[in-house]
Amino acid sequence: MDSLFTFLFEEGVGPIIILLNESSRLGRYAGSKVNPRSRYSLMPYAVISNGKLPIWVGSDRLQQWGPVIRLQKRNFGISKRVLEVVRAHYNNEPYLEKDYTKLETINIFGLEILSTTFTSAVNILLSDISSKSGRCKVVVTPNVDHIVKLDRDPILCRLYASADYIFPDGFPLVIASKLVGKGLCQRITGADLFPALCKGLASQRGHVFVLGGFPGEEDNICATLRAQFPGLRVTAMCPTFEFSPKGVEAENAIENISKAHPDIVFVCLGFPKQDLFGLIHRKRLQAGLVLGVGAALDFTFGRIKRAPIFLQSTGMEWLWRLCSDPVRLWRRYLVEDVSFIGIVMRELANTTR
Repeated sequence: MDSLFTFLFEEGVGPIIILLNESSRLGRYAGSKVNPRSRYSLMPYAVISNGKLPIWVGSDRLQQWGPVIRLQKRNFGISKRVLEVVRAHYNNEPYLEKDYTKLETINIFGLEILSTTFTSAVNILLSDISSKSGRCKVVVTPNVDHIVKLDRDPILCRLYASADYIFPDGFPLVIASKLVGKGLCQRITGADLFPALCKGLASQRGHVFVLGGFPGEEDNICATLRAQFPGLRVTAMCPTFEFSPKGVEAENAIENISKAHPDIVFVCLGFPKQDLFGLIHRKRLQAGLVLGVGAALDFTFGRIKRAPIFLQSTGMEWLWRLCSDPVRLWRRYLVEDVSFIGIVMRELANTTR
């Protein structure tokens, strides 16, 4: 339990009341530990922890007693750990401290997708960079189009699933996860991670390497990003449109990345090229993270206008993009991605068995 106590003290948390529904068996048990007749009684956490930390467990009418953590799905941190201790005590079972450095994932579509908030995702990735682990880690952000293509190519799917961090880019993935009873927290797009990570690294004089864009615009990429994120060091390489993850240009990119030794490599080449580059060459890349961010550069330079926030939040960004570039995208959205419905139905059938 020492790691839990250390975490709480470092965060400056306490005293805490863990609120339980008083009508639940566990809630009644918590209240009865001090006074069986009082619904307002608290079970001191000292019953389990020998008084090392002032945490109390009680009914949900005790909000006036102090700082509160409600036991709801969105509170996956402290409250989840404390509740596990209470449950173990209630069931007269030994409590084994778990490794809470591991992130919560949802197994869906053959992938272990991280269920977290956007802010947490950014902090997780920046912390990973700061840890200087010495191993380049791959970040992928699957959307509906990716899931459809991965479903058709099991070999690619297995390689894709080996990424170190998998965040749900598409809003339909979040909705689908809730339909099958697994509930991803929220969408986390590569296009949003790109500026957020640049901003976070800029404050630390961090270094990013951009692989993508139109041939010959390296200087423009570097100047634009340095202007937008003062303090950020930028190196860029813009390959031809014939770039192959296993070709000569890929070897040149690996060599340039090794010379630059950046904190993050942003690959803007579209799926699956950008993801294959990172997944195939991760052991050779002298960088902290490699992340495929698709059209992020186009958004940055204004070549493609991002959908308004209300369309993004309602899952209608695909419609905005379709209307913006119907010639290129009509087949993807109206023909190919329709099979995503069947994939979700299959996932639902597997879940209910």
